[in-house]
Amino acid sequence: MSRKPPWLFFDTTFLAYRAYYAMGGLQHEGEETGIMFGVLKDILSIKERFDTEKLAFCFDAGKTLRAYDYKSYKAERPPMPDAFRGSVEMLRMVYLKQIGFENVLWWTGYEADDLIAKLCEDLPSKQRAIVVTADKDMYQLLCDKVKINNPNKKRLYTAEHFREEWGIEPQAWIDVKAMAGCKSDGIKGIQGVGEKTACKFLTGKLKNNAKAFKSIVDNNKLWRSNHRLVCLPYPGLKTMPLEKTHNVTPQSWKKFCKRFGMHSIADLDLPPRKVK
Repeated sequence: MSRKPPWLFFDTTFLAYRAYYAMGGLQHEGEETGIMFGVLKDILSIKERFDTEKLAFCFDAGKTLRAYDYKSYKAERPPMPDAFRGSVEMLRMVYLKQIGFENVLWWTGYEADDLIAKLCEDLPSKQRAIVVTADKDMYQLLCDKVKINNPNKKRLYTAEHFREEWGIEPQAWIDVKAMAGCKSDGIKGIQGVGEKTACKFLTGKLKNNAKAFKSIVDNNKLWRSNHRLVCLPYPGLKTMPLEKTHNVTPQSWKKFCKRFGMHSIADLDLPPRKVK
């Protein structure tokens, strides 16, 4: 008996950054099209790889609640270029829906990571999901019904792969990130403690006379308080109902692509399909 096709939960903000750095300079008749082209191209290839029409597109939206609770959260990151912000806004608010896609999701104050985590949390037991992202924070979501596809590495990562690599259960990744912190997110971790050292501590392989062991024990309050920042989803996010198929037709896809000069993907159709 064949298994039901999986859900694809896209970290669309990540895909937009990926497209921006790969082809952000593309334009058509004076309009920025690089991000739109890159994201749509990724959607095409990934949905075909996993043979599914069950798609959900998750976006960051507004100042994150984490930044209100933790002033240094992502405070050192440079602001998004105007061209990037405008393209992502149009993709989120207009273009994906205009093509005919359903499940274009955002929630003010939350990040795409949070939305994806909530979707995984609410996933019925007999359904499966593949999270499309390169964000290691998502490792905590891995389980029998959730896998991660990293487009950068073209790798499908499972809970079993994670256990083999890190020697802990995926849920324990929250503790690892809380101890190690995250420089790019502005989350202060325990000095001298990285992800591998944190894993050794959690598995009892870090000698209790080691300097890092003492640092972890002495800074128990710090990494416990970091839990709220690194655990997905951030509190308060509500359930988001999903449509199991989209309304993209060969005509709507071709018309949209040709309108923006994306001729190389215009003839690659995304016909809707009834999904059980």
